[in-house]
This record gives sequence, C-alpha cells and structure tokens, in this order.
Amino acid sequence: MCRGSSGIRGLKEYPKSSKSRREVPVPPHVLEALERHLHRLERDAVVFTTLTKGRAGRLLDDGNWRRQTWWPAVENAHCFDTDGDQHLVPHYPLHAMRHTCAAWPVQKGVSLYEVQRLLSHESFQTAQRYAHLQPDAHRAVLGAWERLEAPLTFAA
Repeated sequence: MCRGSSGIRGLKEYPKSSKSRREVPVPPHVLEALERHLHRLERDAVVFTTLTKGRAGRLLDDGNWRRQTWWPAVENAHCFDTDGDQHLVPHYPLHAMRHTCAAWPVQKGVSLYEVQRLLSHESFQTAQRYAHLQPDAHRAVLGAWERLEAPLTFAA
C-alpha cells in the first residue's frame, strides 16, 4: 500500500500535481447530506471511513474501498425506470460507472471539453471517445450531403 508523507496507510497527499487538481460539481442534495454528516463529526475527524461488520471508523484505502464501500453502496442503491418503477441498481464495476458519468452529460449536450475537465483526462483524444454520443453528432454531415447538387448513387 502507498504511504503518504503523513505515514498513514491509504492517505495520499493531493493534488499530486497541478494537472491533477480538479473541481467536481456536486448536486445540492449531496452537499446537504455531506453537511449533516460533517455536523456529527469532531473537527479533526476523518470524513469517510469504513462501516462494515460492526467495525466503523477504519480508514479507507485502495485495499478496502471497493469491498467495504463501493459494493455495499451498489447493493443498497435503487434507480427508477421510465415508468417510475423502482429497481436495484445493476452491479456494474466502478470504471463502467465512470464511463456512464461521462456519457450521460455528453448525451445531454455538455461539451467534450467540460467532460474532459470533469474526468481529468489529460488529452482531449480521451474525451473524444464519447463524441458519437453527442446529440445531432452527424447533423452537419447529413446536411452537407443533402446540399450536394448531384445526389449520391450506389453502383449496382
């Protein structure tokens, strides 16, 4: 496991570099829940700890986060379909959820540049993998074809 300069396993000094520093937008309801959580803690307490098998308060690290936080959260999460019916969230791995986090905003018209910044992709080419999901992604091409003087034909 990595040890930060603090010597505590799992804690890392962030940001690692100026490029890795990022701001992540958080919906108001999440901020309200976080505020309620912080209100119960001592000023110098660790904000997020493990909570499994009756043992609370252990530090999260790369070795226990998925097992003790991610998968229990997924097992207890629900979503709603288009009819408003509630279902358990499918057990997708974290990286699949990261791709979903990128895909949904692109599908709603958020620019690839903003998605690149959100996910901290160092190169724009990484964010471009979601370009095909943009609304009207091919509209300009179709418009150009429609404006051609001679229609396209296929040889038989």
